[in-house]
Amino acid sequence: MADSTFSSIPIVDLRRLQDPLTKAEALEQLRQAIFQVGFLYLINHGLESLVKRTHAKLPELFALPTEVKERCNMINSPAFVGYTRLGAETTASKTDLREQFDFGTPGMKQWTENDPFWQRLEGDSQVCSAAFLLHIKHSNDAVSGPSRGPRTRRRYIAESAKLSQEFMRYVSECLSLPPTTFESFKGKMDRLKFIKYPQAAPGSQGVGPHKDSTGLFTFLSQDDTGGLQVLNKNGQWIDAPPIEGSLVVNIQQGFEAITGGICTATTHRVIAPTTKTRYSIPFFLGVRMDLTLDQLRESAAHIVKCIPASDDRKKRAVDVPSEFLSPLYSCFGEAYLRNRIISHPDRFRPSTPHAIYSSDEPDHHELYLNTHPSRNKTTMASIPDSTLRALVDNLKSSDIFTPSSEGYLDSIRRWSETGVKQAGVVVMPTETDDVRTALLWAQEHDIDLAVKGGGHSVAGTSSSDGGLVIDLSRMNKVTADTEKKTLTVQGGAVWKDVDEAGAEHGLAAVGGTVNHTGVGGLTLGGGYGWLSGQYGLTIDNLLAATVVLADGQVVTASATENADLFWGLRGAGYNFGVVVDFTFQAYEQKNPVYAGIIAFTPDKLEAVIEQMNVLFENPDPRSGAIIILAQPPGAPTIMVNVLVFYNGTNEEGSKRYEGFLALEPVVNMIETIPYSLLNSLQNPMATYGDRKSFKGLFYRTPMDAQFLRSMLDELNAKLQDHPDMIPAMLLECYDMRKTCSVPLDATAFANRSLTQNGLLNLRWTDASKDAEYRAWAREIQAKFKTQFEAQLNGEETADVPQYINYAEPGDAVVNNIYGSNLERLRDVKAKYDPKNVFHKMHPVSRA
Repeated sequence: MADSTFSSIPIVDLRRLQDPLTKAEALEQLRQAIFQVGFLYLINHGLESLVKRTHAKLPELFALPTEVKERCNMINSPAFVGYTRLGAETTASKTDLREQFDFGTPGMKQWTENDPFWQRLEGDSQVCSAAFLLHIKHSNDAVSGPSRGPRTRRRYIAESAKLSQEFMRYVSECLSLPPTTFESFKGKMDRLKFIKYPQAAPGSQGVGPHKDSTGLFTFLSQDDTGGLQVLNKNGQWIDAPPIEGSLVVNIQQGFEAITGGICTATTHRVIAPTTKTRYSIPFFLGVRMDLTLDQLRESAAHIVKCIPASDDRKKRAVDVPSEFLSPLYSCFGEAYLRNRIISHPDRFRPSTPHAIYSSDEPDHHELYLNTHPSRNKTTMASIPDSTLRALVDNLKSSDIFTPSSEGYLDSIRRWSETGVKQAGVVVMPTETDDVRTALLWAQEHDIDLAVKGGGHSVAGTSSSDGGLVIDLSRMNKVTADTEKKTLTVQGGAVWKDVDEAGAEHGLAAVGGTVNHTGVGGLTLGGGYGWLSGQYGLTIDNLLAATVVLADGQVVTASATENADLFWGLRGAGYNFGVVVDFTFQAYEQKNPVYAGIIAFTPDKLEAVIEQMNVLFENPDPRSGAIIILAQPPGAPTIMVNVLVFYNGTNEEGSKRYEGFLALEPVVNMIETIPYSLLNSLQNPMATYGDRKSFKGLFYRTPMDAQFLRSMLDELNAKLQDHPDMIPAMLLECYDMRKTCSVPLDATAFANRSLTQNGLLNLRWTDASKDAEYRAWAREIQAKFKTQFEAQLNGEETADVPQYINYAEPGDAVVNNIYGSNLERLRDVKAKYDPKNVFHKMHPVSRA
């Protein structure tokens, strides 16, 4: 008969579970551990080396200056990821003596107001990656040695997720259930913590008595300090001392709820160390937070029925209901959010910038109803009901949002807050007929029109004040023709859709370098990408487009149909209609690519520029790079970052960039990755939210190191004077020969030259600073223009070229965008859009 008053923590060997010869015995050991203790040591798990390497990084991470760590404070993250200072968290109503960094599974979906409020917990989890990216020291702007922290962290999460799911299958088998029984309960987001427990007085609380509530199972690696204790049924605290190479695994409350209390989470705590610092790394296997109370009860009843009765099962079951089964909470997510409220009370006070609640009283339902964002609607004068009815009655399959609708705020949300306008009505069609209907309705009732693809316009050209927005985001399908090697892409797709669909067939198209930008916007303005060196611009690979014209006609534009329209779409495409699909020439791309960011201290700028000029002198169409002068979160100054790309092997890429690697970057995140991930590398620097401004830059090669040093100094000076603003200067470095091989008049795109593009990107939060920051950005833009003209050395040239996708309306004149193609464009405009319906982005009408 099992003894539920355990006095030690059992050991389970993963290799014995994997070995058919010893599996049966090992499963019985696992069963006893699950039923009797709820804790176990897992040995021979395969992550020993990774765990050791990660632990070695922790002292340096926590030694970062306080102001650096506070830059990624958890208080800034609705998902509860980031840094928690010493004493900021409570357990069992007492302060915990620990500081920690919380991470989550990368790439989670951004929360919107239409999502459940608790779904904020599954939001983007990259808030503190930069602190681990650069271990900043303040003396002499020095940065510690090369850090592979982000890669290590991502790998730790990924490898732990694999291990934990394998372990859970063995748990299923030890309970006499099919191995996949619990897989459907696995959530989208797992969590990882790096924890430091400093020395303290004897008996101090490192973390108070608790049961883990994040999900299914915890996998803890601890150093050799000790302090973990587990509570048995007699109320005795049992030590769980470190065992080298092991992970401590315990049941969480999510698994307890799913099994109806048969497999019970066990209370545990950490006593603060008295002689030296303790470090630990717990990984939490996430549970599906959308599981409802009814689903839990149903699944628990089924699982309890399926697990054979036994003495040890009866002994282990306890009559303590899980908080997840409380009728106060409709799902796991609400219950877990409640736990976070109690543990982090500073997150829910009115003075907190990201306060979710307006009171410390944890009455979840009342506070949830009072503070859910969808209940705080912006009101405005609406389009008359009779006018709106004329639209609604004629739409077939669109979602419609007005200022009084649920989901309205989400429907007008944009990548930048400067692009948000209060639309009178938003239509999200799923078919071309509804696009046509909405377009004609707007003209009939003289209502302003905007078309949204990816929604990245910082000037608001995809938005409308009081008018109609046709939001194409529901039209995002990508279809591959493997025989012709083409990709047909609907107008509302983003480049991530294209990259992933192409990868399924070993294909790739020339596309944007940030994968959440819209396909339509980038394409219609020309489109540079990592493959431009080999294949030219995005428009050079456009084979056909389907366009809804202002008069309601739906036409095909290609080299053989409506060729004049096809010509205009390629470089001035915002002017003529709503493009509902594009057909691109794609190319075989089965091999991984060499890509990633390397970062240098500011004193290396001249050396970096020298190496880039060497590459310009020796162009390779398979390579490309972007120099990024920006301040990583937590860094005290602007750093010199280089995002490199080579469409080839690791050996080929290393050879191409050996000059950069010899400069001893402080960060080297280069690796071989699938092409489908390439355009996600800039995503952490291009997140949604805040106010933004773009100013297009341009320069001639060779790059002028002295001029760029002055720009870096100016960025730093502005940064010091205005710490609320985040500036970033991006200088693209592509092989332009393929782009220049297309005649200037072959498309409407007028900037086919060896001139390289750049972008000044500003980000801030205070709307009162809009004019000031934009004016400063224009000053920087003017300095680039002056520098460009000085490099001409008396050569004859047309007006300074400007890339349309980097030119905000009002900052450029059409002559500088369309150049010698302008008059022909005006003829095409007069034919296809004589009333200038499409006028938001650099219109070419004679009026």
